[in-house]
Amino acid sequence: MIERKAFWIAWALVIAMLAAAAWRVSLLPDWTHLPRYDSNGVAISPTSSAVLLTMPGAVLFIMARLAWRPHSRN
Repeated sequence: MIERKAFWIAWALVIAMLAAAAWRVSLLPDWTHLPRYDSNGVAISPTSSAVLLTMPGAVLFIMARLAWRPHSRN
């Protein structure tokens, strides 16, 4: 079981990750597309800006799963 203090710190970090991703999307000229560049600085096909929310969303899902996991009964 995760300690209560560590649990709340982890949730605060998840919220910070989601806020940072949303802030990054808000700075894009076209919020639906995330520009991509190769190693030479040449623009290649853009991707969906939802990619920025993938990892924070995965961490949020895992944290929620750990928080509401049924306790085993012995």
